[in-house]
Amino acid sequence: MRANLNYCGDLGLLCTAYDHYVHYVLAKKYKKESQDQGWNEREVERRVVQWERQRLRDWCYKFLVAHNYARRYQIIASDVNLHSDDEYNAKAGVYVIKTLAYQSENATAFFRQIDCKIKDVEAMMGRRYNQQIRQRPKIPIISELKKTPKNVPIDLYRPEWFNERDHSEKLMAADLSK
Repeated sequence: MRANLNYCGDLGLLCTAYDHYVHYVLAKKYKKESQDQGWNEREVERRVVQWERQRLRDWCYKFLVAHNYARRYQIIASDVNLHSDDEYNAKAGVYVIKTLAYQSENATAFFRQIDCKIKDVEAMMGRRYNQQIRQRPKIPIISELKKTPKNVPIDLYRPEWFNERDHSEKLMAADLSK
């Protein structure tokens, strides 16, 4: 966080900012933690996972745009809810890809193929592949993320998961025109 030194001499503003931080922000965190033990830690972990998913989305989307992939693929890659939340495995030194409960095997394979293409292009251009090493486990680990993407092609959803939804949920989730 960068401090604007022009406001350092304004003691009234500094006291107001301090009061807000202590009496509102920290009090809110304390209240949540007292009601639900471990909430702050889970919230920090959730934000880190969300940031990593956004980074993964940006990386994938920029590659697809730069290499003139079809607009359909660019739209799919632009939705952050379609990207997995990877978990670091220190023993193996890789990020284990968690399976999203709603995502089909074809969609998972699609994203893995994009990863391989990016890796190949980076090697071909002589650049170092600086993305985290991601690996699919033999036994899928289901992600804890519940938010489903809206208006994406129907073939991105796992058929069993999709068929369990109500009719209205199906209409919101899938874009049948794509």
